[in-house]
Amino acid sequence: MNRTSPTPPRSPFATHLSGSARETELRIRNIFQWKKKRPPLWLMALVGAVILLCGSLVSCQSQAKQASPVELQLQYYDQLGNYVEVPALAVPETEDARALNEELSALATEYRTAIDQISYGQQGDWFRCLCYPTQTDRYLSLVLYRYDQGTAAGLAGFSPTLSTWVYDRKEGRLVTEDEAWSLAGTSLEALRAQLAEETTAAPTDNQVLEEVSLAGFRIGEENQVTVYLSSVHTSGEDVEFDRLYQWQGGTLERCPSPSITPQVEEYLVPAEETMELSPALWCRWNADGGEPEGGWDPVPMSESVQNHQLARRTIESYEYLYGTSEYRLFSHAQGSRTLMLVESTGAPHAAGLDNLVLGVWDEDAQDFTGESYLIGGDNGLWSTWEEGEVLWLLCSNSTTYQGDETCSGLGLFRFADSTLERVLELPQAALDSSILPDTEEARYLLHPQGDSETGSLSYTFWSGRLAIPGEGGFDLYEKNPSYNPYHPTSTPTSQWLYRGFVPLSDQKAAVLSGGDPQARSYYASLLENVLIGQPLPDALYDFSADRPVSPSRYIENRFGVYDVDGDGREELLLSLYTTIVAGQGTYVLDYQADTDTLLLQSPDRFGLEPIFYENGTVLSPWSHNQGWGGRFWPYTVYQYEPGSDSYSYAGSADAWDRKISDQNPDFPAFPEELDVSNSGFLYYLDGDDTPVDESVYLQWLEGHTGGTSPLPVQWFALTEQNIARLSGR
Repeated sequence: MNRTSPTPPRSPFATHLSGSARETELRIRNIFQWKKKRPPLWLMALVGAVILLCGSLVSCQSQAKQASPVELQLQYYDQLGNYVEVPALAVPETEDARALNEELSALATEYRTAIDQISYGQQGDWFRCLCYPTQTDRYLSLVLYRYDQGTAAGLAGFSPTLSTWVYDRKEGRLVTEDEAWSLAGTSLEALRAQLAEETTAAPTDNQVLEEVSLAGFRIGEENQVTVYLSSVHTSGEDVEFDRLYQWQGGTLERCPSPSITPQVEEYLVPAEETMELSPALWCRWNADGGEPEGGWDPVPMSESVQNHQLARRTIESYEYLYGTSEYRLFSHAQGSRTLMLVESTGAPHAAGLDNLVLGVWDEDAQDFTGESYLIGGDNGLWSTWEEGEVLWLLCSNSTTYQGDETCSGLGLFRFADSTLERVLELPQAALDSSILPDTEEARYLLHPQGDSETGSLSYTFWSGRLAIPGEGGFDLYEKNPSYNPYHPTSTPTSQWLYRGFVPLSDQKAAVLSGGDPQARSYYASLLENVLIGQPLPDALYDFSADRPVSPSRYIENRFGVYDVDGDGREELLLSLYTTIVAGQGTYVLDYQADTDTLLLQSPDRFGLEPIFYENGTVLSPWSHNQGWGGRFWPYTVYQYEPGSDSYSYAGSADAWDRKISDQNPDFPAFPEELDVSNSGFLYYLDGDDTPVDESVYLQWLEGHTGGTSPLPVQWFALTEQNIARLSGR
């Protein structure tokens, strides 16, 4: 808007600065004589109305500017489920007001620290501090309800904590418990008796009241006191803590237990009774089904936060699940967008023990874009392959109840031009194969299972089949009619029978080139036996204790073929993940054609997927990283001995990650003075308890590897398809 006018407004105070002196004189005289003239009646009425209106506006402005006696010193809401509201009294300073504000300030500091640690915590953990402030002409009541899931933020676990304060503005002090009981006209003993009587009379409550304590109170209009009680109940050996009740006007009601997503019925104070603050409190905007004023607070972005956000936006029931964990399985960038595949584990069995979720992250928008997808179940499997600029992702899952495994779906996804889409039409390569039956159900096997017509057809197809993803397609299994998990026999029977590989692409997975055909054929036969639970030759390892094992579990195992010792023969490297702990690890197996024997070169076994070097050194990762290594995984060093055609122990390395100390205040401080290289790590070599700088560690490592490079061993999932690629069948 143009706030300047080309001509001044006409009024007794507006003087035209041009024209004759006579005109100027008349205007000046009019200025001084204007108040002496009797204005018209209509003008007097108008002026009176304006005066009254101005008075009303002044009154309204005075009310609007009246300071609230309660302010929020910390207000935070994010989409990970963290809500924090910490108030402060804005009243004339008294000893009690100052002490209360100091207590609340310390609480705000605690939650600020928790907020700063969000990106380092276990996603799925969250914390809440919800405030319900109310006021009357005399009393200010603060009700603070805190509860947390997990301890990554350094807070106090899930047990809810109720804190209340009532401030008497007339006397400038906090109201005592005795005064509250007096106003309420009752006592703790009387309420204990009432609660015991009502609990005993409740037809669905088999718990016995053991303890009752005062959790807090507030004072409302007409000095009506609301009392909050915390109680402990038992039933046999079971103990139920932290029941919360509220009493008002003779009536006792149990407060609902807090949920991950708080509902209106869980409010400890009706929203309409709380003070209207700006920005609005959670109890106000949530009651209206809205969002925080000004939007959600940004979360410090990290891989774990992204994983959590993807699971939260994809899994419909996610917010009702406790203790889930997310792990990034795969990512692939195209421009500013990245396809992410995330594993979500730890949910109740009915919600899927091992769900796969996938979506696209937009770096520019700092958010996920487009549709995200869920392949739910207990054992998520996946594979990828590329065709030109297109990335293909194949996901499957299965559920198992009492030993009976059922495929819960197969999803084929195409990621091109930074866009993810689910492919529902079965590719021609699959239709042309002789593996699939020529049925309507088979043509809809890529559709999500569900209540729709196509979903029902997909469900029918997979009800007796299993898919193991591979490069460019999947291994298809059918249920063994002899398998009955409810009536096991003395001889274990496999649930699944292999039917063949179903291609989903014209691009076939390449046969593994090179190598001795006789040795490779031997290794392929050995791996086939491993798939069905047969022991390794010469009693190297007996898998019979692991049977029957589904092929959907064996895909987690890995194998590779490479001449790791430099003797001119390829060794079979077999990393077993899914066997019992006593058998987990990597076996280095050497087939010697002249004697038709299999030699175990590794000392029993190495760690899973070890690193082999050109000079015969092996870095064998430990099974656990329970020390202070953090981002560094400890390992043992082995050296190949040509004389014995085996490996011997040569050393070990562990570390101290500075981030472990930074994120855990109970840990010793990281000794910065020893970290001369400023790497953030100190190292423990060969079992010595004295930490050394990274420069010492690198010199030690070079002494073992001789400055050589790691061998490019390629690891493959233990599947029928990959075994066929090894043998060339």
